Amino acid sequence: MLLLFVLVRAYAQVNLQTGSATFSLPMFNWQDDKSRLNSIVALSYNSGNGLKVNDVASNVGQGWNLVAGGVITRMQVGEPDDQVAYGLTDPTDVTKYPSGILYATIHAYNGCPNALTKYPLYKKQNQVYSQHNLIAEDKQLDYFTFQFNGKAGMFVLDPTDIGNCKSLGDTKMKITFQEDGAMITQGIRTKITSFTIQDVDGLTYKFSTHGLAKALAMGYCDVSLNQLQHLPKFRNLRVFQQTGFDNLPNPWIINDWYLSEIDDPLTNRKILFKYTSKC
Repeated sequence: MLLLFVLVRAYAQVNLQTGSATFSLPMFNWQDDKSRLNSIVALSYNSGNGLKVNDVASNVGQGWNLVAGGVITRMQVGEPDDQVAYGLTDPTDVTKYPSGILYATIHAYNGCPNALTKYPLYKKQNQVYSQHNLIAEDKQLDYFTFQFNGKAGMFVLDPTDIGNCKSLGDTKMKITFQEDGAMITQGIRTKITSFTIQDVDGLTYKFSTHGLAKALAMGYCDVSLNQLQHLPKFRNLRVFQQTGFDNLPNPWIINDWYLSEIDDPLTNRKILFKYTSKC
């Protein structure tokens, strides 16, 4: 039996600002000979700022990521920007939630409501209260990061021109989003259903496959963290447990939009992406 060993020498780069090592290993590169369409699959590595205790390795290894297709990811600050208010004005209605900054009735540049500076008066003991939606409206923009075909960047939504986004940095890309208010019937409390990015070459990238996150309600529970209990009376230095319960209306939030289509408008040729979910 003859064993053949091949030694591959690879060179990594170092980020001059952070000192972290970065490396990219191409695995597949496809180019359409009838248009400008192309797609890549690669492994990328970033050492970051060292291994932390709570760091979790991806499916391809610690510090490694699989670059395939593309994704836009929300970095939520406050409430989701495209969330529409739900619920009653009753402060005892703890299932309600306020509007995101796109649909806030009071603009952020007006400052915080005066009610936030006043201490509320509670009428009942052992009763959970929730702020009025008008007071709790979102005042901060979420950040959105994108990564596709070797391109990466960040942008925010434009509250003054709904449907358009503003890039953070000189990316020279046109970014727009599309809404679907009917998603509330599926239990989704946000409205953005897809993003469209047009790059400097005129290629259009559509992100419309959703990645969902679920909002949970914090509640007091038994020691097993399974049985919901009423608000306890705090006395005698006793210990009480809390956990998240699945009892909120419209609990789903779209936090990720995966690349579903690349379109070359000059040739009308397209690349379509399909995803399979595995638990």
